[in-house]
Amino acid sequence: MHDRVLANMQLALNVLVSGDVASARELIAEKDKMREMERECHNRHLERLKSRTPESMETSNAHLEVVRSLKEINSLFAAVAVPILAREGLLRDTRLVPAE
Repeated sequence: MHDRVLANMQLALNVLVSGDVASARELIAEKDKMREMERECHNRHLERLKSRTPESMETSNAHLEVVRSLKEINSLFAAVAVPILAREGLLRDTRLVPAE
């Protein structure tokens, strides 16, 4: 996750400087990939906790906090893409499903 966040930081800097729409789209797509990575890390961690591995039990809070923080940092980088995509009309107004 750390390597991916670093790569996304570079991508965000490129988007910030260039305003490139394709790179902005890629940055937003990376946000979704990071969300999935967080979920996978969380699930693998829970499996380790179920096995009662002492190291996992001792570092559980730190592990979960680091994963959560990396996802949050990545989300902040992805925010660079939002105004570029909004300007081009490439964002939905909301992620919510319309009420019936």
